[in-house]
Amino acid sequence: MKAIHNEIVFAPGDIKLAEEYSRRLGNTTVRVHNQSLNRQKHEVGARGQTDSYSEQPRPLMLPQEVNELPFDKQLIFVQGNRQTEPMKILARKIIYFEEDVFKARQKMTPPPLPV
Repeated sequence: MKAIHNEIVFAPGDIKLAEEYSRRLGNTTVRVHNQSLNRQKHEVGARGQTDSYSEQPRPLMLPQEVNELPFDKQLIFVQGNRQTEPMKILARKIIYFEEDVFKARQKMTPPPLPV
């Protein structure tokens, strides 16, 4: 794995690999809203409400989300170097026969083969 500079990953179908890719993607921070409602038993209608917000870490993609990548999605891991940071990319797969650029190339005449 040390010699790989770019790695393209599709839905692995293996939980161990999905866990590794999830770990390599890292975490993000999400803001979570918590709400509590207090009622006093002795006082009819007395209520208190508390709202709070907290920031909590969450994996960018959970292992099950990595395993369930749609057919048209892929993860790309690009190794960094001294000048650049490593990149993690969620990309759309190019289906060549659905792209206009490649559709035009299908109509090209193939070169003659030497006999």
